[in-house]
Amino acid sequence: HYVGEVLDALAASEYADNTVIVLFSDHGYHLGEKNTFQKQNLWEPANRVPLIFAGPGVPAGEIREQTVGLIDIYPTLLDLAGLPANPVNEGRSLGDVLSNADLAWDYPTISQWRREIDGEEYRSQSVQSGPWRYTLYGDGSEELYNHGDDPNEWTNLAADPATAERFRERMDAMKAQMRGEYFTMERRKSE
Repeated sequence: HYVGEVLDALAASEYADNTVIVLFSDHGYHLGEKNTFQKQNLWEPANRVPLIFAGPGVPAGEIREQTVGLIDIYPTLLDLAGLPANPVNEGRSLGDVLSNADLAWDYPTISQWRREIDGEEYRSQSVQSGPWRYTLYGDGSEELYNHGDDPNEWTNLAADPATAERFRERMDAMKAQMRGEYFTMERRKSE
């Protein structure tokens, strides 16, 4: 309701033709799925967030199915504003995705998680590409889910040796997209 009020007020203002609004959150949240109530993991409910663009150059009332990351917001805003891309930015403009719902988007979204428990540090990474989510934990354990067949991530295809072998090439390709140095980075000391 209040987002609609903001959009209506913008549309009635002198800034309607030069303002883009982006609505997003920083994480999802488990509400009992997988027997957990939290955000600190790499399963889909903790990583899926709303991402809504509104304004000039953005089609109204349309939904996109491509997997994108929040890292893509900044380059998208530069693109929509007609500003040059920042060469050190890791994200990609979603301008083409916004204008073409059927665009083939072959860029993965990478999530990372780090937690310290009793002085021990745990790290893991997840790569989402299309319907596939692959997670690698610091201890070497893996998870693979096909959201097309298993949207709730109940069946870890990497846990069964037969399916792990069948999908090993896919898992290795997704693993290669991860930041390898993440697992070996030194822990920052708080002072």
